[in-house]
Amino acid sequence: MAPSVATRMYNHVIHLRTELPILSKKTMAIVTVRLDEHLKQKMKKLRHVNWSEVIRVAIAERVSREEAISSQRSIDLASLRKAMADQDRLRAKTTGVWSGAEEIRKWRELRKWS
Repeated sequence: MAPSVATRMYNHVIHLRTELPILSKKTMAIVTVRLDEHLKQKMKKLRHVNWSEVIRVAIAERVSREEAISSQRSIDLASLRKAMADQDRLRAKTTGVWSGAEEIRKWRELRKWS
């Protein structure tokens, strides 16, 4: 008597499970990503791509880059003091009447008519 379809499927699943390496015992967090419908449809056509893994790798790479950048960033106090002094010097040059918002409006209006 031949094994049933269910038995063959069960044996196949067991075989696959024994063949797959166990990567880690870590628990995975769930992250939700919102995509526009057009991109989602394109992804659906690429069924062979493991999108979870693509996103996992992309996030891990970005975190590594950001950590590398932030570890290189440090505030140079001398440069900060110079920048603050420059800002104070430039502020002292104005009479206090000048308005940045008004200046922007003026230039936008001039640009409209040219």
